[in-house]
Amino acid sequence: MAAGQRPLHRQEEALAELRGVFAERFDGRGHTARPDATSALVVSVYGRAGVGKSALTAMFGNEIGDWFPDGRLYADLRGVDAPIDPKEVLTGFLRALGVRLATDPGGTDELRQLWLTWTRGRRILIGLDNADDADQVLPLLPAEPGCAVIVTSRRPP
Repeated sequence: MAAGQRPLHRQEEALAELRGVFAERFDGRGHTARPDATSALVVSVYGRAGVGKSALTAMFGNEIGDWFPDGRLYADLRGVDAPIDPKEVLTGFLRALGVRLATDPGGTDELRQLWLTWTRGRRILIGLDNADDADQVLPLLPAEPGCAVIVTSRRPP
């Protein structure tokens, strides 16, 4: 087997685990099945380079994409090389959702507040690939329980 390939049974096990985690939160149509949920579902998939984290989460995101009618967003956080600034990701996400931003939209804190406002009441799936650390990810998390975030990283959260 070539380096970086994941045995099919392992991939199926990982997909089954992701399905189970999402089934605990969502009803199969993307509606929040847990009335006690107060924040977005955040799932972390981590492991060595080349084991198939990105492919696995992309496959799963496509499988459940219809559960999130307000959008699907993706960002490569480049945690391995030069990690991307959360401000840049927030700017891209907001623009992708149709938010018109000023030439200088402000700092990360201002953009985060706008992000929280914009995602309120929406169902959005967010893929954050190659995260460096929690400081890079935390500003990108919506507070809305109808949203879900899948993070890949080489290190555990």
